[in-house]
Amino acid sequence: QAIFQLISSLLVDATKDKGEALTLMLTGGRTASKLYDYLVSKGEFVTGKYSYYFGDERCVAPDHIDSSYGLARSTLFQGIEPHSIERIKGEASSPEDEAVRYSAILPNSIDILLLTVGEDGHIASLFPNGKALSQEQKVVYVTDAPKVPSNRITITPNVIHSAKQVIVMAAGNEKGKILARALIKPNDYDELPVRLTIGLIWILDHDASTVFKQHAPNEYHKTRIIYA
Repeated sequence: QAIFQLISSLLVDATKDKGEALTLMLTGGRTASKLYDYLVSKGEFVTGKYSYYFGDERCVAPDHIDSSYGLARSTLFQGIEPHSIERIKGEASSPEDEAVRYSAILPNSIDILLLTVGEDGHIASLFPNGKALSQEQKVVYVTDAPKVPSNRITITPNVIHSAKQVIVMAAGNEKGKILARALIKPNDYDELPVRLTIGLIWILDHDASTVFKQHAPNEYHKTRIIYA
């Protein structure tokens, strides 16, 4: 739980002396689910100080087990007024139209962007060699994932580059290994999309930290590595 405590502290600190709600972009997955449960259980995370957005969504209904919004709704969003949440409508009949709609409502710069990294190096629904990685004009894109549900709507690298603060969570041995590998060829985003976050904040749990320290090169390319 040390990794979640660190992230909680970063989120709480970000709201201090802030007169308006921060924009917080959420992610999905098992690690995110555990983080949201932790934040609610501790009661230190003041939900009213954030306006919520999502980094990606599966093209499924919000009550589907694979919905990123559904995950957040059942954990973090207990008791939050819906007007503070801007979700991607995965159930939309036209994912392409939904990508255009979501692009139009996204802020120019997200205050805090939360991401988890996959064992293949993906972040959000930016997968290795995916078409979304090369989108220079769009900020939200419909893409196919190598795992089901395969049809997804995701932010593009543009959103990551423009965010004020990006936090990548890594839990487990394989995640530590993939982050260490990412630092070796930092500009090859197609191979490992997590390289888009080099130079930002990576928070590693105990298992990820142990493996990362064993395999990482000496050069971190200004990435802030935090070991939980």
